[in-house]
Amino acid sequence: MKNMIKQAICMFLVLTLVFPLAGCVFFDSGDKNEFLGTWKVPIDLTEFINEDLKEGFAGLDEELVDNFQFSSVEVTLVYTFNKDDTYSIRLDQDALNASIEHMKDEFKDIVEVLLENAIAQAELDMTVEELLESQGLDLDGFIDSAVDFDNTITNAIVDTFNMNGQWKAENGQLYLSKSVNQEADDLSALYEITSDGIRLTKPEGSEDEMGIYPLLLKKA
Repeated sequence: MKNMIKQAICMFLVLTLVFPLAGCVFFDSGDKNEFLGTWKVPIDLTEFINEDLKEGFAGLDEELVDNFQFSSVEVTLVYTFNKDDTYSIRLDQDALNASIEHMKDEFKDIVEVLLENAIAQAELDMTVEELLESQGLDLDGFIDSAVDFDNTITNAIVDTFNMNGQWKAENGQLYLSKSVNQEADDLSALYEITSDGIRLTKPEGSEDEMGIYPLLLKKA
């Protein structure tokens, strides 16, 4: 049972590591000043993660697939565009911590269901609490022994999304590099300046693997 839980968490980590990193912006050359400063945008990863979890467990354990679904996985990206043509993208730490805590709570419910099923299948006359106590654990301790949410998962998400480099805006397109020592040449999104902020869309033919576009950046 513990190995199955570890497998699920490892799968989640793999998913975070393959998320596209280039959430870029576009604007006319005369609009550069409109982008200077710090912006925030919430990102909902719930459907993306849950769909990949379903695919990962397809044909293995339908009951596990039904139970191992998060109701909400949200993070907030913080974009900063500087006058010297450098930029940074960072995760809002408070929002990330809140999301991780929510996932931990839901994961606890999932694990409890899985343990109840395991007890029933083994025809044991005991509760989940009694089973864990026999191993010198409680539910929190059991989960902590399977995965380190605070370090492993949190750090994986941070390492995936945090980036910095150079930016360049030309003819309604924004280019971002992946290093401050590299010129910006990677096209990422189209943009529209609105009264609410900056609306980003993917260029035609460009795949939105996470299903998060369009994005609306709002001034922080």
